[in-house]
Amino acid sequence: DRAIREDGRAPAAASDSPQASEQPRPASAPAAESAAPADATPAGADAAEPGSSTSADASADADASETPATDTDDTTATVTIPAHFHGPPESGNGGYTCGVAAATVDAPTVQVRLRVPPPLDRPLRVEHRDGHNVLLDGDTVVAEARPGAVALTPPAPVGFALAADALERFDLDEYTAGHAFPTCFTCGPNRAPGDGLRIFPVPIAGRPELVACPWVPDDLSAGPDGRVRDEILWAALDCPSGMVWMVGDPPAGPAVLGQLAVEIRQRPAVGTPLVVAGWRTEADGRKLHAGSALWNEAGDLLAVGDATWIQLAADQHDTFNTATR
Repeated sequence: DRAIREDGRAPAAASDSPQASEQPRPASAPAAESAAPADATPAGADAAEPGSSTSADASADADASETPATDTDDTTATVTIPAHFHGPPESGNGGYTCGVAAATVDAPTVQVRLRVPPPLDRPLRVEHRDGHNVLLDGDTVVAEARPGAVALTPPAPVGFALAADALERFDLDEYTAGHAFPTCFTCGPNRAPGDGLRIFPVPIAGRPELVACPWVPDDLSAGPDGRVRDEILWAALDCPSGMVWMVGDPPAGPAVLGQLAVEIRQRPAVGTPLVVAGWRTEADGRKLHAGSALWNEAGDLLAVGDATWIQLAADQHDTFNTATR
């Protein structure tokens, strides 16, 4: 088996650790439509409540540069979510997993829905079904990815300097104490720089409708061309759309991603000063809808996301934190 690089070629050999480069997708491909329809069962919610056991041994020494492993032969294809990229301790970061699933669809825009907590460090079979692809853990559908469209209009951009100044005043201790999943790859305060993205829900003066955070992607995020990989952009746009609900007044409480749609207009180069923001759109019972956006210093919109989150009951939160293999 060979890991597939972004340029479509395979490296010399694939190791048995979960490493491979990003899927071959157009560098500027937009990626997705959004909010879950009424019959959606994202993240194991509704028809199947969140809390299915998932695999994982999220080892602290995971290679920060690793990307989703991809194995192919003439009849099957699999992807693996490395434990480094977890959200809850025992399941994949929702945005990262959606980005991996989106890469299996040959379309300029892709919509991804999560059905159960994504298992870590084990192959998920890719299967085509009636116009969409699914990631399967045995017979269990983990994620569905299909062509879609994005319709959200983002708010006015937040400047990098303004976001950086707000971050200086952000109460990181209070945020850490109240975080449901503090080792989340995207928003976890217990992930060190270079180990996680450390994108936090920072209030911005004069902008009560959103939270935002400065972000300068490092080598952790780099693809072979020196630009941020698609699945990392999906991860970056994931948590701000949920945290804007969880730090609101009143806070919504712990939730997990159910569906995410992302339009990537331009993949930024590693080292580019960026701002990621999230804002609420509407609530529908336990379903929380929100948008997210990524801007450069000039205020250009590089990517936009439309997400549906599912609020967790207390027992479901415990399950996410103590899931077994």
